[in-house]
Amino acid sequence: MIIKDIKLRKIIDSRGNSTVEADISTNDGFGRAAAPAGASTGTFEAQAWPENNVDLGISNARKKLIPLLTGIPANDQKAFDDIIKNEDGTKNLQNVGGNISVALSLACAKAAADSKNIPLFEHVSKTKSYSIPAPMSNVLGGGAHAIGGTDIQEYLVTSFDNDVNTAIETNAAVHKEVAKILKEKFPNIALGKGDEGAWVAPLENVEALELVTKAVDNVHKETGVEIRTGLDVAASEFYKNGKYVYKEQTLTPEEQVDFMLGLIEEYDLHSVEDLLTRMISNHGPL
Repeated sequence: MIIKDIKLRKIIDSRGNSTVEADISTNDGFGRAAAPAGASTGTFEAQAWPENNVDLGISNARKKLIPLLTGIPANDQKAFDDIIKNEDGTKNLQNVGGNISVALSLACAKAAADSKNIPLFEHVSKTKSYSIPAPMSNVLGGGAHAIGGTDIQEYLVTSFDNDVNTAIETNAAVHKEVAKILKEKFPNIALGKGDEGAWVAPLENVEALELVTKAVDNVHKETGVEIRTGLDVAASEFYKNGKYVYKEQTLTPEEQVDFMLGLIEEYDLHSVEDLLTRMISNHGPL
């Protein structure tokens, strides 16, 4: 399964931003992958593009990277990825671009799987004991994903069932139940969605969590499926001058930790992501 051809093209992602799509062809397989970028990205994440320029990233890869990758085995993923890292030479992929790297790497894995005529998960797995993760869905939010919503970026639900289809359907039912409760609460305003499909409404942060908890309880009573609630706080988005500035309160780092611990305990949260600023070293000891 030698790589015969690699193509890169500029496309538009789900947020309307330019990104890259990669095609990799072997003598008996094909893989295609694209690399979008998040609205709220971590300080230490790979740089998406060299000099923040999509066209420059694609042009550089065509000239320098693709010739190095063409002709190697698609089933040697480590060798493929090492060529990209060595050509880049930086810790955050600022020369190649993280999006170029992701699109190429995933396209290579897909091409190798296609060459073996097996699913991607089977190709990359080191064990034959397969399981599907519990699905997590974004049902209500704000932050960098929406205008006019909560400070907390995502209110999440995860459903647990032996049948993954049932779990996915249960998450969808919670999303619909959130809409139903919002329409009852705000009968005279138009409700919208953020860029990930979560509902957006003029709610305070704890009020929103209470609403999602109510929706979860309603769906659980109807279906019997276990559903847990979580948060992606994305606290860096409202961290200003050493404090966490919510619409309804301003907290010191110590108070933010206590606030989050209180929410975890009171609402039995299953997961909490990015509850503190990415630049945690700014806090000093907590």
